Amino acid sequence: TTILGALTPLAASYNIWCLFALRVVQGILEGVTYPCLNPMTARWAPEGERNRFMSFAYMGGTVGTVVTYTLGGLILAFTSWEYVFYVSSCAAAVWCLAWFLLVSDLPEDHPRISEEEKKMILATRSFDPVNRDKELKTPLIPLIWDMLKTPAVVVDMVTDHCSGWGNIMIISMSPTFMKDVLHFDIAQNGAMSMLPHLCRAIIAQIAGSLSDIGIRQGVPRLRAGGA
Repeated sequence: TTILGALTPLAASYNIWCLFALRVVQGILEGVTYPCLNPMTARWAPEGERNRFMSFAYMGGTVGTVVTYTLGGLILAFTSWEYVFYVSSCAAAVWCLAWFLLVSDLPEDHPRISEEEKKMILATRSFDPVNRDKELKTPLIPLIWDMLKTPAVVVDMVTDHCSGWGNIMIISMSPTFMKDVLHFDIAQNGAMSMLPHLCRAIIAQIAGSLSDIGIRQGVPRLRAGGA
Protein backbone atom coordinates (compact mmCIF):
# COMPACT_ATOMS: atom_id res chain seq x y z
CA THR A 1 0.00 0.00 0.00
CA THR A 2 2.93 2.35 0.61
CA ILE A 3 4.21 1.83 -2.93
CA LEU A 4 0.73 2.24 -4.39
CA GLY A 5 0.28 5.45 -2.40
CA ALA A 6 3.44 6.88 -3.94
CA LEU A 7 2.20 5.87 -7.40
CA THR A 8 -1.17 7.63 -6.96
CA PRO A 9 -0.15 10.91 -8.66
CA LEU A 10 1.22 8.97 -11.63
CA ALA A 11 -1.99 6.94 -11.92
CA ALA A 12 -4.09 10.12 -11.69
CA SER A 13 -2.08 11.73 -14.49
CA TYR A 14 -2.74 8.72 -16.75
CA ASN A 15 -6.54 8.42 -16.45
CA ILE A 16 -9.30 8.07 -13.90
CA TRP A 17 -9.73 4.33 -14.43
CA CYS A 18 -6.08 3.69 -13.68
CA LEU A 19 -6.48 5.69 -10.46
CA PHE A 20 -9.69 3.82 -9.64
CA ALA A 21 -8.00 0.42 -10.11
CA LEU A 22 -5.01 1.47 -7.99
CA ARG A 23 -7.22 2.61 -5.14
CA VAL A 24 -9.26 -0.61 -5.25
CA VAL A 25 -6.11 -2.74 -5.06
CA GLN A 26 -4.75 -0.53 -2.28
CA GLY A 27 -7.96 -0.97 -0.30
CA ILE A 28 -7.89 -4.76 -0.74
CA LEU A 29 -4.29 -4.97 0.46
CA GLU A 30 -5.00 -2.67 3.37
CA GLY A 31 -8.14 -4.57 4.37
CA VAL A 32 -6.19 -7.24 6.26
CA THR A 33 -4.72 -4.73 8.72
CA TYR A 34 -7.48 -4.50 11.31
CA PRO A 35 -8.40 -8.23 11.31
CA CYS A 36 -4.72 -8.97 12.05
CA LEU A 37 -4.82 -6.83 15.18
CA ASN A 38 -7.11 -9.21 17.09
CA PRO A 39 -4.74 -12.22 17.10
CA MET A 40 -1.78 -9.91 17.80
CA THR A 41 -3.65 -8.50 20.79
CA ALA A 42 -4.44 -11.97 22.12
CA ARG A 43 -0.78 -13.01 21.82
CA TRP A 44 0.80 -9.91 23.30
CA ALA A 45 -1.60 -8.19 25.69
CA PRO A 46 -1.86 -9.21 29.35
CA GLU A 47 -5.50 -9.67 30.37
CA GLY A 48 -5.42 -6.66 32.70
CA GLU A 49 -3.99 -4.36 30.00
CA ARG A 50 -5.84 -5.65 26.93
CA ASN A 51 -8.35 -2.81 26.63
CA ARG A 52 -5.66 -0.14 26.81
CA PHE A 53 -3.60 -2.15 24.33
CA MET A 54 -6.50 -2.33 21.89
CA SER A 55 -7.44 1.33 22.33
CA PHE A 56 -3.88 2.37 21.58
CA ALA A 57 -3.42 0.02 18.62
CA TYR A 58 -6.79 0.58 16.97
CA MET A 59 -6.44 4.35 17.20
CA GLY A 60 -3.24 4.26 15.16
CA GLY A 61 -5.26 4.90 12.01
CA THR A 62 -7.03 7.81 13.68
CA VAL A 63 -3.74 9.36 14.80
CA GLY A 64 -2.54 8.91 11.23
CA THR A 65 -5.56 10.89 10.05
CA VAL A 66 -4.75 13.67 12.52
CA VAL A 67 -1.16 13.90 11.29
CA THR A 68 -2.10 13.59 7.61
CA TYR A 69 -4.78 16.27 7.73
CA THR A 70 -2.50 18.73 9.54
CA LEU A 71 0.58 18.01 7.46
CA GLY A 72 -1.41 17.73 4.24
CA GLY A 73 -2.96 21.17 4.75
CA LEU A 74 0.47 22.72 5.22
CA ILE A 75 1.89 20.92 2.18
CA LEU A 76 -1.01 22.04 0.01
CA ALA A 77 -0.57 25.62 1.19
CA PHE A 78 3.00 25.74 -0.10
CA THR A 79 3.24 23.23 -2.94
CA SER A 80 1.25 20.87 -5.18
CA TRP A 81 -1.08 18.08 -4.07
CA GLU A 82 1.22 15.32 -5.36
CA TYR A 83 3.61 15.91 -2.46
CA VAL A 84 0.92 14.91 0.02
CA PHE A 85 1.14 11.38 -1.37
CA TYR A 86 4.93 11.41 -1.63
CA VAL A 87 5.47 12.61 1.95
CA SER A 88 2.86 10.28 3.45
CA SER A 89 4.27 7.33 1.48
CA CYS A 90 7.78 8.07 2.77
CA ALA A 91 6.45 8.17 6.34
CA ALA A 92 4.61 4.88 5.75
CA ALA A 93 7.80 3.29 4.39
CA VAL A 94 9.71 4.27 7.53
CA TRP A 95 6.90 2.85 9.69
CA CYS A 96 6.86 -0.36 7.66
CA LEU A 97 10.62 -0.78 8.08
CA ALA A 98 10.32 -0.21 11.84
CA TRP A 99 7.52 -2.82 12.02
CA PHE A 100 9.60 -5.51 10.32
CA LEU A 101 12.61 -4.74 12.51
CA LEU A 102 10.86 -4.42 15.87
CA VAL A 103 7.72 -6.60 15.81
CA SER A 104 7.41 -10.38 16.23
CA ASP A 105 4.29 -12.52 16.02
CA LEU A 106 4.83 -13.99 19.47
CA PRO A 107 6.57 -12.78 22.65
CA GLU A 108 8.37 -16.13 22.67
CA ASP A 109 10.07 -15.24 19.39
CA HIS A 110 10.98 -11.63 20.10
CA PRO A 111 14.78 -11.25 20.25
CA ARG A 112 14.86 -8.17 22.51
CA ILE A 113 12.08 -8.74 25.05
CA SER A 114 13.21 -9.11 28.65
CA GLU A 115 12.71 -12.47 30.31
CA GLU A 116 10.66 -10.86 33.08
CA GLU A 117 8.26 -9.19 30.65
CA LYS A 118 7.93 -12.34 28.56
CA LYS A 119 7.02 -14.44 31.59
CA MET A 120 4.46 -11.84 32.68
CA ILE A 121 2.78 -11.82 29.25
CA LEU A 122 2.73 -15.60 28.94
CA ALA A 123 1.22 -15.95 32.41
CA THR A 124 -1.54 -13.37 31.98
CA ARG A 125 -2.56 -13.33 28.29
CA SER A 126 -5.72 -15.01 27.02
CA PHE A 127 -3.99 -16.66 24.05
CA ASP A 128 -3.77 -20.47 24.18
CA PRO A 129 -1.61 -22.16 21.49
CA VAL A 130 -3.49 -25.45 21.92
CA ASN A 131 -6.88 -23.83 21.33
CA ARG A 132 -5.44 -21.92 18.40
CA ASP A 133 -4.47 -25.15 16.66
CA LYS A 134 -7.98 -26.52 17.24
CA GLU A 135 -9.60 -23.32 15.95
CA LEU A 136 -7.51 -23.39 12.79
CA LYS A 137 -8.95 -26.82 12.00
CA THR A 138 -12.54 -25.55 12.29
CA PRO A 139 -14.32 -25.65 8.88
CA LEU A 140 -14.76 -22.09 7.63
CA ILE A 141 -18.26 -22.22 6.11
CA PRO A 142 -20.00 -23.82 9.14
CA LEU A 143 -18.18 -21.34 11.38
CA ILE A 144 -19.44 -18.35 9.36
CA TRP A 145 -22.96 -19.79 9.33
CA ASP A 146 -22.91 -20.23 13.11
CA MET A 147 -21.73 -16.64 13.50
CA LEU A 148 -24.53 -15.31 11.31
CA LYS A 149 -27.09 -17.24 13.40
CA THR A 150 -25.84 -15.63 16.60
CA PRO A 151 -27.77 -12.38 17.34
CA ALA A 152 -24.93 -10.84 19.36
CA VAL A 153 -22.52 -11.28 16.44
CA VAL A 154 -24.99 -9.78 13.96
CA VAL A 155 -25.61 -6.78 16.23
CA ASP A 156 -21.88 -6.27 16.62
CA MET A 157 -21.37 -6.47 12.84
CA VAL A 158 -24.11 -3.92 12.16
CA THR A 159 -22.78 -1.59 14.86
CA ASP A 160 -19.24 -1.78 13.52
CA HIS A 161 -20.47 -1.19 9.97
CA CYS A 162 -22.42 1.90 11.01
CA SER A 163 -19.51 3.20 13.05
CA GLY A 164 -17.12 2.67 10.16
CA TRP A 165 -19.52 4.31 7.71
CA GLY A 166 -19.85 7.39 9.91
CA ASN A 167 -16.10 7.60 10.43
CA ILE A 168 -15.36 7.37 6.70
CA MET A 169 -18.01 9.99 5.92
CA ILE A 170 -16.37 12.38 8.40
CA ILE A 171 -12.93 11.67 6.95
CA SER A 172 -14.15 12.14 3.38
CA MET A 173 -16.50 15.10 3.76
CA SER A 174 -15.01 17.22 6.56
CA PRO A 175 -12.50 19.01 4.29
CA THR A 176 -15.28 19.78 1.76
CA PHE A 177 -17.52 21.15 4.54
CA MET A 178 -14.69 23.27 5.94
CA LYS A 179 -13.96 24.69 2.49
CA ASP A 180 -17.40 25.18 0.94
CA VAL A 181 -19.50 26.01 4.01
CA LEU A 182 -17.10 27.53 6.54
CA HIS A 183 -14.66 28.93 3.95
CA PHE A 184 -11.42 28.01 5.72
CA ASP A 185 -8.22 28.21 3.68
CA ILE A 186 -6.35 24.99 2.97
CA ALA A 187 -3.98 25.16 5.97
CA GLN A 188 -6.82 25.98 8.38
CA ASN A 189 -8.92 23.29 6.72
CA GLY A 190 -6.40 20.59 7.61
CA ALA A 191 -6.14 21.74 11.22
CA MET A 192 -9.90 22.00 11.73
CA SER A 193 -10.72 18.73 9.94
CA MET A 194 -8.40 16.78 12.19
CA LEU A 195 -10.01 17.93 15.47
CA PRO A 196 -12.81 15.29 15.60
CA HIS A 197 -10.23 12.56 15.03
CA LEU A 198 -7.93 13.96 17.70
CA CYS A 199 -10.83 13.91 20.17
CA ARG A 200 -11.66 10.35 19.11
CA ALA A 201 -8.09 9.19 19.75
CA ILE A 202 -7.97 10.85 23.19
CA ILE A 203 -11.36 9.53 24.31
CA ALA A 204 -10.41 6.01 23.19
CA GLN A 205 -7.39 6.01 25.52
CA ILE A 206 -9.52 7.20 28.43
CA ALA A 207 -12.20 4.58 27.71
CA GLY A 208 -9.64 1.77 27.42
CA SER A 209 -8.02 2.75 30.73
CA LEU A 210 -11.39 2.97 32.51
CA SER A 211 -12.36 -0.45 31.15
CA ASP A 212 -9.16 -2.04 32.48
CA ILE A 213 -9.69 -0.36 35.86
CA GLY A 214 -13.24 -1.70 35.97
CA ILE A 215 -12.07 -5.23 35.22
CA ARG A 216 -9.42 -5.06 37.95
CA GLN A 217 -12.04 -3.77 40.40
CA GLY A 218 -14.29 -6.75 39.63
CA VAL A 219 -16.96 -4.95 37.60
CA PRO A 220 -18.96 -7.73 35.87
CA ARG A 221 -18.60 -8.02 32.12
CA LEU A 222 -21.58 -8.16 29.78
CA ARG A 223 -22.15 -11.68 28.49
CA ALA A 224 -24.83 -13.51 26.56
CA GLY A 225 -27.93 -13.75 28.73
CA GLY A 226 -26.96 -10.89 31.04
CA ALA A 227 -24.04 -9.51 33.00
